[in-house]
Amino acid sequence: MRPPVLVAEADEVVRAFLVCVLASAGFRVAAVPGGAAALARLSDPAHEYAAAVMDCRMAGLSGPAVVARVRPHRPRLPVVLVSGGGHPDGAAELLGDPLVRFLAKPFSPSELVRVVSGLLEGRAEGTS
Repeated sequence: MRPPVLVAEADEVVRAFLVCVLASAGFRVAAVPGGAAALARLSDPAHEYAAAVMDCRMAGLSGPAVVARVRPHRPRLPVVLVSGGGHPDGAAELLGDPLVRFLAKPFSPSELVRVVSGLLEGRAEGTS
């Protein structure tokens, strides 16, 4: 079994797709419907995640905002930001982070798994 991944996506259908793809690839997946819930999970030491997949555009607290708030506590957390509308505010500065990748919607299931796996392998090898 692969390590746990947190998925934060407001759209229920897209969230279910992300969970299905990652679970089919052997990841344990927890899913939340938005940025506030993702921040709560990632800030709670009782919840350990090897990576996170977050929508860039969630009401209230965007994916980039969650990453910015979590980075001081989890500086080595790999994150995949997904968006159907290009890079939103706050995402550009995160893309220089070697532990952050951006995927434009639509993307294939294999592309999602490849990016998440690549981030985790890079972290494990100490190349990030």
